[in-house]
Amino acid sequence: MIKDVILDAFASSMYVQTTKSMLFAKDSLTLYQWDKGQELRLEDTGIEAAPEIHFANRYSREAIVVNSSLEGNAIVAPIPNSLLEEPHDILAYLYSNSASTCKTLKVVKISVIPRTKPMSYTPADNVTKVTAWSADFTGAQTLLTQFKGWTRLYGAQYVDVDNLELGYCEDGSLHLLSKYNGNEGKWYSTIRTTEGLFEADHGVIEFRAKFSNLPGAWNNIISYGTGGRWTSGTYADGIKWPAFGEIDYFEQAGGLAGENAYKTLHSGMHYGSGTGSGYNENHAAANVQTTTFDPTVFHTFKVEMRNGVYKCYIDNVLVHTMDGAKIKVTNAVLLDYHPFLKPMAFYLDPQAVWSAADKESTYEMIVDNMTYYDAEIVDPQSIALHSDTIDVIANSITLPVGGDCFLQHDILPAGANNKAVTWESSDESIFKVYAGYVKAYKEGSATLRAKSVQGSATSTITVNVSNSAKIPCKKVGFSVNSVDVDIEATGSVKSYVWPTFTTDDIVISCDDNGVATYDGITITPIADGTCVFTLTCGNYSAELQVNVVGSYGKDPIVSYSFDRSAVQDGVTIHNDGTLGSDYDLSVNYVNNYGNIVVNTVNNLTLPTRTAGLSYCIVMDLSDVIDRGDQNSLRDKRALFCEAENSANQPFIGSTFANAATKGNYLYAHNGKPTETFLDTPCRLAMWKMSNGVSYMYDSISKNLQQTTDETYIKDIVKLKLANMLVDKLDIYYRSMRVNEVQELVNAYNE
Repeated sequence: MIKDVILDAFASSMYVQTTKSMLFAKDSLTLYQWDKGQELRLEDTGIEAAPEIHFANRYSREAIVVNSSLEGNAIVAPIPNSLLEEPHDILAYLYSNSASTCKTLKVVKISVIPRTKPMSYTPADNVTKVTAWSADFTGAQTLLTQFKGWTRLYGAQYVDVDNLELGYCEDGSLHLLSKYNGNEGKWYSTIRTTEGLFEADHGVIEFRAKFSNLPGAWNNIISYGTGGRWTSGTYADGIKWPAFGEIDYFEQAGGLAGENAYKTLHSGMHYGSGTGSGYNENHAAANVQTTTFDPTVFHTFKVEMRNGVYKCYIDNVLVHTMDGAKIKVTNAVLLDYHPFLKPMAFYLDPQAVWSAADKESTYEMIVDNMTYYDAEIVDPQSIALHSDTIDVIANSITLPVGGDCFLQHDILPAGANNKAVTWESSDESIFKVYAGYVKAYKEGSATLRAKSVQGSATSTITVNVSNSAKIPCKKVGFSVNSVDVDIEATGSVKSYVWPTFTTDDIVISCDDNGVATYDGITITPIADGTCVFTLTCGNYSAELQVNVVGSYGKDPIVSYSFDRSAVQDGVTIHNDGTLGSDYDLSVNYVNNYGNIVVNTVNNLTLPTRTAGLSYCIVMDLSDVIDRGDQNSLRDKRALFCEAENSANQPFIGSTFANAATKGNYLYAHNGKPTETFLDTPCRLAMWKMSNGVSYMYDSISKNLQQTTDETYIKDIVKLKLANMLVDKLDIYYRSMRVNEVQELVNAYNE
């Protein structure tokens, strides 16, 4: 009978079409045979509910039924790969099978162009789904066998308990409760999790649920990764799951302002931004979306997981897409780690919100028909155990008494459905293990065994507990790569050495002890400047750059740009530096032997920069002087001192003394002249670091001059420009490292 229907449809006039992996209604459509992985996408059909789509060609004995979904105003469904393996046009019947109507709503024709089978083609079923895991809510034992309780400390007013009175099964449904205890002033609830029982990184998890219909309801379907260390300020599997990291698939928003907030759901990813980060300080959020819903009725919820992308559906309507590949935690420890690209456990959380909740009512969350689907049943074949915090050597690890570590497990093949494992210790008096967390209790050796929940894959390692064994360092790092510290305060940066009980020596060194000290936690400034601390342990090292910033900050205190296009008197040059308009500069633009030069009207008094304090002077000079005229080279200078005599002060100038060589500009730093003469437009810098070393550098010679002669470490007090061919002048009151200034100067030629 279906064959007759198909033949009739092919004889009629059809419409539609597609591009690679998409099909749009009312457009021309071309697909090639063997072009698997295509998706039908029908826009603006006027169909309000996602229909079943029955795919077939003229030779099909029966149609392949696929449940579609709604994404905005589009109906979306995969085109069966098995039909694209045949050189025949495909019909897609959009069929309504609701309680009120059962009929074909639309028929779409998909043309298939025959071609030779590619040699690399491998069959893949993209529409068949099998049940790889499901929750049986027919008896109370469900809470003990398919879910387990999870205790989470979330403020003193919330208590999560493993209590069957707050979580029970009845009539094929799981009931989770949240109740207020007025005597204790606390909310009690029970969170159920599949951690260690079911964990997946692909496939579809689907269930029905009815959330609490009360103000303040905060029911949630959520993933916490491996979860066990969510609140501890560390990482659940060592250093890879961020503190307080979570994926909220469907989070009731009863904690937000507004009387109807509990009628909205949030989807989003949250994570602490660094090792040991706390919820309040560094709880970042990404991919967050809000959807309204009716909490008085059951809804069908679905999460599709593929390649780190999580698609969330309510009643077969796509409400949000979260891409875990775009979310990364970056610091010196994690180095662009993507925490959500890993197997996830699922948590059912019935919590109510303290401030908004009705303390007289019981909050109830009901869940049923919870099922995980995949394309096929794939059992784990092997388990690889490893750790980011301790070396696994010869299939064994060594801990001291009291030592601990996290073991991660990789399941192969990657397509295995359930990637949860159980953990066992052959002697719990020596060590215990929970969710990969190993804790040593007394000296000795015992065997750790990890076994896949699905299938029979196992892996074992030996755990040696010894207080005398040498334990090499595995990893070092800082919580940040660089930090600015006010000279009048202290800074705090965490240093990390894994394992914490390594027997290798831990050394912290510094390239400039005159700037700051660091004890592994606290930075104590000595003088403004920049230094680098190096943490070394065994064969590993990490660097932390510390910038001690004085009261003048990192930017120039004065910054002037000069326009020497015309002769003018009494021109005010605005200060673009941090000291602002109080340090605007009054200048005259005058004609000096055919060149327009800059003269300050009066010396400008600067904040005194005394001996021992760092500074940097950067100037852009023009090359427009008449080299044949000695007078045009004479007495052009910039002074940064109190007295006119620049012998022992910072200055840049051109004097009659070098006119015989037609040497043009000569520049000097604190009385020490450079051997290089400047004969083209250039940028030059003179600066002093807090360690007592003075430097000169220009963009022409790129010759770094330096001196440690304290005779030349003088004050900066006044600014005077005399007949200067200057375009720009910046003065910094801070220490600048050599490479930093060189980059700034060399940028002049770019």
